[in-house]
Amino acid sequence: MIMRIKNKLQRKMRTARPWHLDICEYYKVTPEQVMTLGTRSTGRTPDLPGSDTTHAVTGKTFEDIWESTERDNPAAIDSFWKDMGAWATFRQVYYHRESNFSFIEGSLKKGSRICEYGGGVGPVSNWIIENVRNRSLRLTLTDVPCEHLTFGQWRAQRLIKDMNAPIQFDALEILPNFLPLQEEYDVITILEVYEHLRNPMEATAHLEEHLAPGGLLWENYIKHDHPHASDLAIAQYERPKVFEFIRSRFTLISGGDPDNPDGGGTRCWRKL
Repeated sequence: MIMRIKNKLQRKMRTARPWHLDICEYYKVTPEQVMTLGTRSTGRTPDLPGSDTTHAVTGKTFEDIWESTERDNPAAIDSFWKDMGAWATFRQVYYHRESNFSFIEGSLKKGSRICEYGGGVGPVSNWIIENVRNRSLRLTLTDVPCEHLTFGQWRAQRLIKDMNAPIQFDALEILPNFLPLQEEYDVITILEVYEHLRNPMEATAHLEEHLAPGGLLWENYIKHDHPHASDLAIAQYERPKVFEFIRSRFTLISGGDPDNPDGGGTRCWRKL
């Protein structure tokens, strides 16, 4: 308890790392450009820069990119996230610029293994590296092959090195016919992901299989009545089945009922 209080005080006292630092360097842009490119608005067609790892995207809406090809099979759906270039990178970094994942900290012990599933730029991993100090941890970031995963991996590895953090990190790709987890984890997060999954039931069974007994699953599977572009109809269709499966293998320990009209917010489940 004393050590935890000490660590929190140390975090408050040290100078905050600018949220835009890494993305500005990676894409050679200013903080003002990051804000402009990362702010969501209807019908916008941002001029997104390219990088050594992706192409530039200009003059297209989110929907234009989705509709640029038929998204009628797993490979075509997954390729959308690569087709968008740095769109989601800027969006996620800006959206999570003040995100606080302290709710997860109490479950992270020395040697804990954490998987951020479908994590894109890795907001959870990034928060853990910056804020959970002096604990040896193992972080795994997963997503489909895309620029935001590439950036998230680069940012996490750089931050670990800069902070000399005692953290092992790896990034794994989710492929059309391959779910990547091989190890057993103590904590798995799947946040702001489910609505985009083309295989929610399969993915949930995969996560359960690779979560240790007594391990924690954090999710916020939303309800959306009007599937649109990457908010997939299959994700809404399989939602009741997913929670039937989760309830049979987990105990809800935090958060609202998934059947609430608003979807119930962020929940934590403990594996039986």
